[in-house]
Amino acid sequence: MGSWMARVIAEVLFSRKRIPGRAWKTHELRSRTIRLVQAGLALMRGGIPHLAGSRAGVPKTIGPSSASP
Repeated sequence: MGSWMARVIAEVLFSRKRIPGRAWKTHELRSRTIRLVQAGLALMRGGIPHLAGSRAGVPKTIGPSSASP
């Protein structure tokens, strides 16, 4: 993704008023926009099933516990 594309996406997500005229390459919203786009692309490429169990401490199954009362 080019820098101009990240800028266009940032203008839509965060409003044009928050995007600086200069110093875009070092602006925090540029980094945040790139991370958001990368996360979205990862989800579109099949990352959705991993949302429920890929992180440490998150159970891999969702539903009633198999433990006896």
